[in-house]
Amino acid sequence: MNCTYVKLQLVFVVDVSSQSVIQYFQRVSSDITIWLQKIFRDPEFGVTTFADWDSAAWGSISHNDAEGCFKITQQLTTDDVKISNAARRLKHLASDSTENGDTALAWTAASKNVGWTRNAMLSDGRQVVRLMVLFENQFVNPEGMLKYPRDRQPSKGDGTDSCVKTLPVTRNVFENVLTRDGMSVMGIFTLDEDSGVIDKWNDLFDSVDQLPYMSLSDSTPTPDIVNYIKSLVAAQNLDCM
Repeated sequence: MNCTYVKLQLVFVVDVSSQSVIQYFQRVSSDITIWLQKIFRDPEFGVTTFADWDSAAWGSISHNDAEGCFKITQQLTTDDVKISNAARRLKHLASDSTENGDTALAWTAASKNVGWTRNAMLSDGRQVVRLMVLFENQFVNPEGMLKYPRDRQPSKGDGTDSCVKTLPVTRNVFENVLTRDGMSVMGIFTLDEDSGVIDKWNDLFDSVDQLPYMSLSDSTPTPDIVNYIKSLVAAQNLDCM
């Protein structure tokens, strides 16, 4: 497989409300990045995290970190050691409700600070492939809703949204952002809380036209995860087959 004609930008989007998800990500992320470095030419990796909104927005069942609904933990980098360090630093934010993985994906895709290359091609002729890998164990909150919305504005998906000023994304915003920004998505799910979580996410992505998506469980061997990532990239670049 020759993937040297591809510039891979991959951001791990990690649910930090779940200890099992954090531990699983810490266990596999380093191997994933190291193996992908052997396949792709100077791939870049980043990490964003999410939990639910804080208790002021969602009630006493949630945590008290006002910025906890979405954070950029590590901007895109070619340094795999920075990804390992980011994984070790992840902080658990407990929550008893379902999560906002859809908002985290949309805000990661739209972010002006993650470090995405927005051009389709680099000056050296390589195609840019943007991929988000979601680590999650729950489905999402009701779209565009919070228990205590106060004076929050609807999510725009333009890189200006924030945990303290904005509502969760609607389905339209979610779909528009991911297709607008040319994203591919892989979901890797721990099944400790909801055995049907994969089917729920599959149903969500079935509604998004022309978006490469794949879902796996945490029982998938890490070498297979890497191969599935390659197949997602190959779907957009026939040279990488």
